[in-house]
Amino acid sequence: MGLCSAPGIAFAVAWTVINIEGQVAFALLFGISGLMGILNASSPQVTVLAGVTMSDVLLICAAVFGFARQSWGEPFAWPPRLPLSRLILLSLIGFGLTRLFHFGYSELFIRMTHRPLPIQPTFPLIKDALEASPLMTVLVIAVLAPIAEEILFRGLIYGALQERLGVSWALFLSSFFFAVIHVQLVYFLPILVLGLVCGWVRYRSR
Repeated sequence: MGLCSAPGIAFAVAWTVINIEGQVAFALLFGISGLMGILNASSPQVTVLAGVTMSDVLLICAAVFGFARQSWGEPFAWPPRLPLSRLILLSLIGFGLTRLFHFGYSELFIRMTHRPLPIQPTFPLIKDALEASPLMTVLVIAVLAPIAEEILFRGLIYGALQERLGVSWALFLSSFFFAVIHVQLVYFLPILVLGLVCGWVRYRSR
């Protein structure tokens, strides 16, 4: 029996659910602890960020120490084997394409609705969290959450789908689920495109 070259779909979905449920569970735990005076929870935003931090750290540890050791675990190995210069170049190209699409989407939205593109619902929450705990907010929003999302959507889910459905369907479906999970209707298309670009970088960099 040969080695499996991709994670199972059920395995990928299970880890996605575990990560989301873990964020909620840890946030509730920290919230209850704050109410009981066990931990110092200065604001609801900090409580939520603490929950996200714990869940994402556990996922990242699982990827580095567990997923990377599987027969399909090369994409999770650290440090990445891809030359740093190529990785940076692909990332910059992807970022440029994403920003270009977002600009075009914003202009189209203004022309069709005669009003500016609304601010993402998460921005006010991030602003409040920055005021309450700048260091934790930057750590979660700029580092932990993006890494965790890539592990789930461009790592597990893309890997599972590519093996079974091919690159095109893996790119689309992993990006579609990535957009759905953010629950932002107006920004669904830009997030979908962001997922496609990140998936393309994943495909090109292996």
